[in-house]
Order: sequence, then structure tokens, then C-alpha cells
Amino acid sequence: MKILATTTAHRTVKNYLIAFLHNCVIDVNTPKTTLNITNYPKGLYKVALVVNGQIVDTKNLIKQ
Repeated sequence: MKILATTTAHRTVKNYLIAFLHNCVIDVNTPKTTLNITNYPKGLYKVALVVNGQIVDTKNLIKQ
């Protein structure tokens, strides 16, 4: 996922079954970001990239 010509961006990670939500601001000047899921409970998550207030991409993530 690339972020071009934007002022704000953040990532949300949600697990609806266990009411888990994590938001993380992304530095738009950094070419890459990582997601540390070490302390996340096992389950299915939806990761969303939000740019200028709009969801521009989503991915599913499974932590086993």
C-alpha cells in the first residue's frame, strides 16, 4: 500500500469478536511501516489504511 500526496494517515487494526481496536498514526514521510502483533490475542483482524479520513485499503490478518 502506498501513500502519495497526503497530509495524514493512520492504520487501524480491529478484531470484532473480542472488541479489540488499535490505532496507529503513520509518518507519511517514511517509506515503510511495520505492524508488531506480538502482544495481540489470537484471532482474525481487519487492518485498514486510512488516508485523509478515508479508508483506502484493507487487509485481513490471522494471528495463530
